[in-house]
Amino acid sequence: MAGRGALLERLKIKREESSNEERPGDGGTTSRPVPVGRAQLLRRLNVQNQAAAAPTGGLQPIAPERGAGCGRAQLWKNMTQRPGEGALRYPEIKSQETPVRTPATHGQSSQPDVANLQSQLDSMSLQKKRCESVIRSGVEGQTFTAAVNYIRLISKENAQIYEYFVGFTPEIDSRRFRFIMLKQHAEALQFVGNAFDGAKLYLRHKLPLQENVYECSHPSDNSVVQMKIIYKNQMKMSEAMHWCGILFRRVLDSLNLTQIGRNFYDMETSTPVPQYNLEILPGFVTAMAEYEGGIMVQVDVSHKVLRRANALEAMINIYKRFPKDQVQEQIKKELLGQVVMTRYNNKTYRIDDIDFSLNPNDTFQKRDGSSCSYKQHLRDQYQVRIVDEKQPLLVHRPKKKKRGQENITETIILVPEVCSLTGITDAMKNDFRIMKDISGFTRVKPVDRIGRLDGFIQRINNCQNAKKNIRRLGVKAGHSTITNGRPKLWARKNFGWSWKIGYNWR
Repeated sequence: MAGRGALLERLKIKREESSNEERPGDGGTTSRPVPVGRAQLLRRLNVQNQAAAAPTGGLQPIAPERGAGCGRAQLWKNMTQRPGEGALRYPEIKSQETPVRTPATHGQSSQPDVANLQSQLDSMSLQKKRCESVIRSGVEGQTFTAAVNYIRLISKENAQIYEYFVGFTPEIDSRRFRFIMLKQHAEALQFVGNAFDGAKLYLRHKLPLQENVYECSHPSDNSVVQMKIIYKNQMKMSEAMHWCGILFRRVLDSLNLTQIGRNFYDMETSTPVPQYNLEILPGFVTAMAEYEGGIMVQVDVSHKVLRRANALEAMINIYKRFPKDQVQEQIKKELLGQVVMTRYNNKTYRIDDIDFSLNPNDTFQKRDGSSCSYKQHLRDQYQVRIVDEKQPLLVHRPKKKKRGQENITETIILVPEVCSLTGITDAMKNDFRIMKDISGFTRVKPVDRIGRLDGFIQRINNCQNAKKNIRRLGVKAGHSTITNGRPKLWARKNFGWSWKIGYNWR
């Protein structure tokens, strides 16, 4: 054998001879193989550490016994031993040890430990630590002014809001009754600058007790109801956006804006489109949040398209176009899923069904147990007179969830004669001319948009009721949408040999 094979064979024989010389043994007994590689290195290091830690007096270090850990296990053992105990001086791994509490012996008091624990519990808080807002406006570049669709609300520093939970015994499900009973103690609660949503009460002052109990009179039967107002939390105004949103809705109500869905519209300044029998309502979309400059209200222009034709006229039009045996089917096909708005209360409803067996002269049972016809109810409550007494009625089924119960489906009956259709039909959407004419009203240019927002701010500042509600918030509305913009930074491009070229964005 020649070449690499012979060389490897000679190295193998040489290694076996050297290992036989170093392997201890007597009487032909086979001993444990000597470890090689990392294990051999760790073994030698362990022997050296034991020799260094052994007391002086000529004693020799003892080799590790059979079965001792080697490899990674021995390395971990050496690393976790404390310095000075014969281990390698690796960085010590610190771990949090749970303190062991020794029970108090007879005659000793554990009162100091209880007091210490109580002080620690008092200092604990589950509230998230609030950081002050950082204004990142930059320092380089050229500043510019811009018009934004935000209204700044200037508030006092360190203004506090107190949150309370309001409960009733026995339980009161009607939200309207909750408001009535709370207002019975308006003088004791100093009912100014607060908001109530049916369960949570926000006050700008703190009540004297953590749990305040009042007796109220039930609006329907004058029975005694116990009302508890329990303190929950103290927060800054910037943290009580729910409270600010409730009071800002009162500001919009004082401007004679009508809430349709989530947005507010001005019914008095609607724009008719007679060629298509449409009506366009201008309005605003609002959202309140905290930004770098404080609390701001985001305001944007919105529009809602109404059809001048009511649901009854749409039914009559279908009745003229189809045979009698197909009328009901076509009416359901075209009207189911449509959203209508009742003019007497400006609320929107979705048509879930059409009941052809009912008419306005049919009766229903009121909450007090008496019976009343739909026609009579509209005339007594809203001064609305119904002309067609044979028209079918619309059905709306909202889902309301009560506390501790599943969704409860109620039924609301609507008279088509007083329900205005909203939105546009699919045929109108496919007509290019109609959409072009509608977009002339709904697509507002930036300059006109800012003009409407400035008019909205001026309208708030000129309305006494709106200013009164703004003062309840403890803030003052800004007078302009103009704000200082961010600096216009110079851009740099890096080339080879550290060349830099700066240019400004246009």
